[in-house]
Amino acid sequence: MLDIIKNNKLYFQLYFIFFFLLFFYVIKSEPLEATLYFGTHRSTFGNNFFKFVTTLGEIYPFIGFTILYLWKNRTVTARKIAISGLFILLITSILKELFSLDRPAVFIDNMNQLTNFKYVEGIEILRGATSFPSGHTAAAFVVWSLFAFQLKEVKYQVLCLIIAILVGISRVYLTQHFPQDVLLGSFIGISSAILIEHFIEKWEEKKVVRSVIASGAKQSVKN
Repeated sequence: MLDIIKNNKLYFQLYFIFFFLLFFYVIKSEPLEATLYFGTHRSTFGNNFFKFVTTLGEIYPFIGFTILYLWKNRTVTARKIAISGLFILLITSILKELFSLDRPAVFIDNMNQLTNFKYVEGIEILRGATSFPSGHTAAAFVVWSLFAFQLKEVKYQVLCLIIAILVGISRVYLTQHFPQDVLLGSFIGISSAILIEHFIEKWEEKKVVRSVIASGAKQSVKN
């Protein structure tokens, strides 16, 4: 697993900078501070931009990358992407059920004095006790991290990380999650990417070794 981090050193360095900056923001600010700021500082560009960005943490990149790698005959990578989607769905669903924390809109609705707060039009505002952690953020970090691991150029890896971070920000902007939800979601996503990359690669290596051994045994029998 350390090899994955070493081979993608800058990617992980930038992620940890983001993680600790967000961590310190979470412990120093009020939970609704960012939500209230975004809710009273809307813009048409911001609304449209984050409505699009948030879809990059949904099922679309998983389907797109899986098809892409199948088309390029890279079935192992396609398998990583597909498995990561199912894994993230499972683990975030379990954690949401375990913590059962209300979404930001529940608290916003109870603050009647907020006359300037606006929700983003066209977005279904969720109000259930499913806030912690952010599933979109976890999904974005696992799929875009796995994609980044396959890339050679650092600039493209950085772009993947920026996309994942923007998905996390979009969840706060759209009044769907608190910053702490995004913090844990990002950690779950990037940790899952490391685990999936490591264990599937190890599994494939063992398959190759078993195949070589089996071929050798068959050759011995023939001789």
